[in-house]
Amino acid sequence: MKCKYPNSIHLIRGNHEDRWINNGFGFSDECMNRLNEDPDEEDSVFSRINDLFDWLPLGAVISNKIICLHGGIGSSVNYIEEIDHL
Repeated sequence: MKCKYPNSIHLIRGNHEDRWINNGFGFSDECMNRLNEDPDEEDSVFSRINDLFDWLPLGAVISNKIICLHGGIGSSVNYIEEIDHL
């Protein structure tokens, strides 16, 4: 969808776009087994994909009215203004 509608679709980061989650839940093993590479190497597919994920925003706000998040707002956030500090 992002390729077809680049100005209308905006990607945000979810829990699977996190290096720690990817390492602990199989993506690093998948890269190691399928690609025969060391995921800890700087130029590995695993590392490059996770570097890309680091550029994705954690959320988006539409028209100052709608907040878009992958999994919701954590319990440590009490006011919408606190999200700016993240």
